[in-house]
Amino acid sequence: MDHTTKAFAEQLKGLVSLGPEFRLQWKNELTDSPYSVVSRFSVEGLGEHRSLVVKQYQVLSDDSPSDLSGARIRLYDEYAALKFIEETCSTDGIGPRTIALDREQCLLVQEDLGDGVDQVLYGDDPDTAEAYLLSYVRTLGRLHARTSGEADAFRRLREGLGPVRHELLAGLEVENPDQIEPMLIRWWSTICEAFGGDATVCGADLADVADCVRSPGAYACLTHGDVCNGNELTVDGEIALIDFENAAFRHALLDSAADPSIFQFCYRGDQIPISVQLRMRDAYREALVKGCPDAADDASFYGA
Repeated sequence: MDHTTKAFAEQLKGLVSLGPEFRLQWKNELTDSPYSVVSRFSVEGLGEHRSLVVKQYQVLSDDSPSDLSGARIRLYDEYAALKFIEETCSTDGIGPRTIALDREQCLLVQEDLGDGVDQVLYGDDPDTAEAYLLSYVRTLGRLHARTSGEADAFRRLREGLGPVRHELLAGLEVENPDQIEPMLIRWWSTICEAFGGDATVCGADLADVADCVRSPGAYACLTHGDVCNGNELTVDGEIALIDFENAAFRHALLDSAADPSIFQFCYRGDQIPISVQLRMRDAYREALVKGCPDAADDASFYGA
């Protein structure tokens, strides 16, 4: 769909209920992926929202409303997560507010958090980079703390929108929790085969991990599900999260904040010193404890 067309602007105007006195103008395209197109629109004559971000999920020809990998499922996952954050966290700077949803056109209209894309992780100032990472994990900690124990409320909101898929992490779907352990065993076997290791060594550990993921207990929280560089913005000096299309209630520590070495997967091979990783873990834990008291117990937290 051509986001510069008058017809599209008129569609958005009706969707957001701006009224005839307001004018909507396409400004720029933020991302263009196989899954969605994200654009920014300026709004003239509107006090609260001077610009809007519109995300349109790309509906493939073989998509259907019940297709669990389709555009509408990703749209519902993101919308439910953002609405739940608004209701549970009052956003608290965690993510953008939702403004409108169009199921038919697979459109999600959000507030515009600005151009806070930061490249400090690739610069020459280690102190600034560390501060950025600490802010990142604190935001994740606030999200998890505020939503801990609210699984039933989130499930009602999400199931009210449409079919639900079951994801372990971004792009890794499981039909039911019993598939987690076989999946972990397959991964570990592949790794050991590649490096000439013994795949039987960690069998009991893999069973413990699978059990922990299946039954997260107090660590069941709303998770972003795709924590990586590019899915965050700096807003008023703090990190805000965007792109919640892989969000779900799952084990909080799957968002990687407690094991920051996982962050290196996204950072083009840049190395995060162990000392910084430990401070990240502690900063995350301090934020998490405020809503998940079990995390204050060393045995509980390190076991998780």
